[in-house]
Amino acid sequence: TLQQVDLLTGAFPASRGNALSSVMELQLKEGNDLRLVRRATVGASDAGLSLDGPLGDRARLTLSARRSYLQFIFSALGLPFLPEYNDAQFRVRARLSNRDEITVLGIGAIDRFKLNLDANDTEFKRYLLDQLPVTPQWNFTTGATWKHFGPAGARTLVVSHSRLDNRATKYLLNDDRDPANLLLDYRSQENQTSARLEWLRGSGPWRFSWGAGADLIEYENHTFQKRATPGGLIVVDFDSRLTFPRYAAHAQTSRQFARERGELSLGVRADGASWAPQTANPLEQLSPRAAVSWRLAPELRASVSVARYHQLPPTTVLGYRDSLGALVNRYHDVRWIRADHVVGGLERTLPNNARVSLEGFLKRYTRYPFLIEDGVSLANLGADFGVIGNAPANSQSRGRSYGLEFLAQQRLYAGWYGIGSYTWLRSEFSDAEDRLVPSSWDNRHVVSFTAGRRFGRGWEIGARWRFLGGAPYTPDDLEITSRREVWDATGRGQPDWARLNTNRNGAFHQLDLRVDKRWAFAGSAFEAYVDVQNVYAFAARLAPITSVVRDATGDAAVDPNDATRYLLKTLPTDPGTPFPTIGLRLTF
Repeated sequence: TLQQVDLLTGAFPASRGNALSSVMELQLKEGNDLRLVRRATVGASDAGLSLDGPLGDRARLTLSARRSYLQFIFSALGLPFLPEYNDAQFRVRARLSNRDEITVLGIGAIDRFKLNLDANDTEFKRYLLDQLPVTPQWNFTTGATWKHFGPAGARTLVVSHSRLDNRATKYLLNDDRDPANLLLDYRSQENQTSARLEWLRGSGPWRFSWGAGADLIEYENHTFQKRATPGGLIVVDFDSRLTFPRYAAHAQTSRQFARERGELSLGVRADGASWAPQTANPLEQLSPRAAVSWRLAPELRASVSVARYHQLPPTTVLGYRDSLGALVNRYHDVRWIRADHVVGGLERTLPNNARVSLEGFLKRYTRYPFLIEDGVSLANLGADFGVIGNAPANSQSRGRSYGLEFLAQQRLYAGWYGIGSYTWLRSEFSDAEDRLVPSSWDNRHVVSFTAGRRFGRGWEIGARWRFLGGAPYTPDDLEITSRREVWDATGRGQPDWARLNTNRNGAFHQLDLRVDKRWAFAGSAFEAYVDVQNVYAFAARLAPITSVVRDATGDAAVDPNDATRYLLKTLPTDPGTPFPTIGLRLTF
């Protein structure tokens, strides 16, 4: 990888001649094992096959594919949704000469999602069937990388092409026989063709890198949607096509000093996109960064970094058009999102292959998209399935996050291994009145602990425990939700954005256990595992689910005091349930 080349460049000054290219040639020779490795896996949710072997004496092929059967398990369990995923990937890596290497790779996936209309025996399942859309998706990325290694540096050329096709369809009561029942018909496709050229050079204690790149973004969107807003139900209906280039350049230098006790890194990046005049000038998206680290003792290192980053809003925001076909968000002065990061920490190396670290961070966000009709920042959406950003927006939202993280890691030693972390964090974004309030990601406390032990004769046991503080949520606006036209169009409670994230879920925690057994044979191996998730059947206290009262026939009950509304109720949440699975793997 480029990072590995970067490290090697710093380790071999220019005076060492061809040391860098010689090392890379050695790595390639060692990687070209003449064996063809085949691996077949059958797990809890999918089956897969992978191949890894040489293509002659200068190239190597890696190929893998998976297909899920989770949909059959969900159908047998009587769940109302049936997900299916298929994916494949390949990589060909070839050594053209002692100084040149080329890699060609590709990855693609097809995801299908169906509704199990027969699974409607509980109120909760009926609720899911009424509001979940059918969402097939497919995507792929393919590209090539050429690297040329010189006496004290390397050049890298990367070209790639990606495509993402998204669809979502929903009919009232899932009845697609009548076109008037159509509630949502969303189809979008995004293509990105990219090229990037980078140079990397080492000279004594100095390392330099610089480069430039460009992307061609092509976006198509057809949307028909009946959508609820605080002002009532609206119909969104438009077609959009959008093509624009995005471009960037960057440079960075780093140097070790004080006999390699310290290291200083300085860099800058500039981004632009011709989507609108306010996004085109790269100097307005200038992103400087600096980092310094210092070894306080042989086993203790301190580091501090400061950086600015820019990111374009999602294409659903950039490509949205109003009823007249205008790109209204272009004229609402939507800009690049800006994020400023400050990170500092200490890391200590311990005996027996272990380490601990403590890190603090502060991140400030400005020019974040704000959805005008809903009166909410885009940062507070996206924690659930659905199409977001397909609406009028501006760049008035701002936010911040800050916290501390402690990490302890024990690499494999005497059969034991483990990693644990605790993070205290705060995350806030502005509301409609520009006040900073807890964001949807403000969990406050995050704990993760994974540990295991390898025994003799191929046995291994592992455990994982997770804790997540309760995330904020926005209570439903019952006045809007109860309107018959709103419920028929959405099938779910509508958030009261005036009370943005004023309530919280309960904390979540879960223990998972896994036991593996491996049998080795001549030139092959067979592995099996048993995994149990949520061992102690914990059930989290989640936000109440608003639904409608059903009559004897299963139809939504109309409010006897107001014929324009339905009667509402709160659904009970499902209890926690342990989930055991088994898996098999054959390598030959």
